[in-house]
Amino acid sequence: MNSRATLLQSNHAVVPAGQDVKTTSTFSGSKQISPGIQSRAGATSPDYPMKHLIISLIAILLISRMAASQDLVLYDNFEGGLGLWQVSGWGLTTQYSVTPTHALTESPAGFYPNNATMLAATVTGADLTGWMGARLEFQARWEIETGFDFCFVEASRDGSFWVPLDALTGQHPDWQMLVYDLGGFAGLPNVRLRFRFVTDPQVNQDGLCVDDVGVWGLPEDQSGPLIIHRGPAAYQGGSGPRPVYAEIWDASGISQEQLFYRTDGTPFRTVPLDSLAGERYYHTIPAQEAGTAVEYYFRAVDAAPGGHEAFSDTFAYVAGQMLIQDDGLSEDIFEAPAGYRAAVRFARPNAGYLATALVRIYTDAFHPLDSLDLYVWADSSALPGPLLAGPFPFWPDCTPLNPEAWTPVDLRSALLTAPDTFHVGFEFGGSGATLMALPYDTPAAWGRSSADQGSGFAPIEFGDFHLRTVVGGLTPDTLFAPDDLTGAGDGDLVHLSWSAPGPGDDLLRYEIERQGAIVGQTGHLETTWTDNLAGLPEGDYQYRVRARYSTGVSLFCDPWSYHYVPVGVIGGGATPAMTGAAAFPNPTNGMIKLRLGPEFKGGKVAVRLFDVRGREVRSWVLTAAGAGAVGLDLPAQGLRAGVYVLDIRSEGLQQRLKVVMLP
Repeated sequence: MNSRATLLQSNHAVVPAGQDVKTTSTFSGSKQISPGIQSRAGATSPDYPMKHLIISLIAILLISRMAASQDLVLYDNFEGGLGLWQVSGWGLTTQYSVTPTHALTESPAGFYPNNATMLAATVTGADLTGWMGARLEFQARWEIETGFDFCFVEASRDGSFWVPLDALTGQHPDWQMLVYDLGGFAGLPNVRLRFRFVTDPQVNQDGLCVDDVGVWGLPEDQSGPLIIHRGPAAYQGGSGPRPVYAEIWDASGISQEQLFYRTDGTPFRTVPLDSLAGERYYHTIPAQEAGTAVEYYFRAVDAAPGGHEAFSDTFAYVAGQMLIQDDGLSEDIFEAPAGYRAAVRFARPNAGYLATALVRIYTDAFHPLDSLDLYVWADSSALPGPLLAGPFPFWPDCTPLNPEAWTPVDLRSALLTAPDTFHVGFEFGGSGATLMALPYDTPAAWGRSSADQGSGFAPIEFGDFHLRTVVGGLTPDTLFAPDDLTGAGDGDLVHLSWSAPGPGDDLLRYEIERQGAIVGQTGHLETTWTDNLAGLPEGDYQYRVRARYSTGVSLFCDPWSYHYVPVGVIGGGATPAMTGAAAFPNPTNGMIKLRLGPEFKGGKVAVRLFDVRGREVRSWVLTAAGAGAVGLDLPAQGLRAGVYVLDIRSEGLQQRLKVVMLP
């Protein structure tokens, strides 16, 4: 047999000639039970030869038993090229390898590039038909910018939707075996694998090397079901009841399925099953007031003896109509100094009231941000004008642990009726040495962002800032929407396709939106459409699709964006700061004691406590004798664990402190 990438179809592992594949045992959690038994160095005993013989026989029996109970159904050591893989950016390297001379890497020519997504996916899947369990294992070494660049290890039942198994980042220059449970995919005939390497605008490193990729079929079901759900992107929720479904599979069958949800941090409750169609379980989360934060997850139990349960990730959205003036991709980061203000203009006639703002601002050890202030302005000649509401302090959720996160800021307490055109933005009031990291799109596709660097707001041309708003008071949509919108470019043409919505026999047609305007439609049986961008300028174009029923119209599906290159072109005034105040103990489990700074001269002190979404959760008005006053008790029992912002004001002075509440 030639040394090449081999798809194993037999009942026994087939290994390229001259190559070793180690047979390992099954795993329980993160522990490996090794079949090999080795005596301690230097051990002596009168009956040592007999013990050694017995131990060796036991080891041989264990290895033989495991070899008969599990099979290697897919294996590649990359010695015969990339015939098993479809790659974009990836290639083979001989600089690092395990067996014997080649490995797969995302950057065969050197360090990986900036602002890139590089894919390597198997073109033929592992056939796990008849197996009740499975696992993936491979050798890997990596040097990836910690917390900013990632390689995602993913699996799919058919290549249409990818389930994340791991996110590799950081510095691990030595080879190590990585093992992942694929039990949820057992019994499926075409299980695909993918490595998805994603980089940010700065810092390049050596990247990832992969060798000896193998998928094993196992005889016993020891894992919970596979739960696939396409959750909302960036908190997008919509108005009215929200239909959701999950595809749930297990080789042993499904004995239980549940959907749990909660609103604004209240306890989780269940939602009844609407219908079951094949492997799809349909539910409807009840309608919520605009601005309500909704979290939900799925639970399933298989029909194997004893029952193995599984939980989906927890998904979240904000109820209401979200207004979006960006493409959602952080293509670059602007480092802004203290005093910088940024805003985005929104236009939504008859929107009702302003419920929530969403902001993407990054913070880490090099950009240490405390709370920021969010504001709402009326429009004045397409720039922010008179102040309508604010400040709303908030703490950024976008960190090295979640570098693409959006931060929701609750505006419902302002009871603000949204004008036809308004601006939402924030002010960075940090120290002079601190820079704020502000993600943005580039080039600008919407052209509605502005900034104030000390001389008043002016339009910006280099990109679109990442700020969004949610408004209420709109007609609710209660019908199933299309899903899985994707596309591909072909010169001036853009070919779109999507998945049909849930059950319903009154579907009339699909309507396609480009950049906020309906540009086409198809019949109710057609889930593809082609757009012609000839004559339009180069730029990013965002598409969405909705379903038109005889009873109304659905929400739009999640957007898909395409960067088009035309054919022929290719080739408020500052508040004086109080600096000496302190809160202790910090972290605390409820009671906060406040000490005032030397600038304070005595009198009334207004103190407010905000959560990370900008919601005021406590407030106090105190009287203190003067600077250094201690023992001002702020009872804060009953709050959820997390980070809070303490806002202290008195006689024109202001200071903010970060407080951590313990469980």
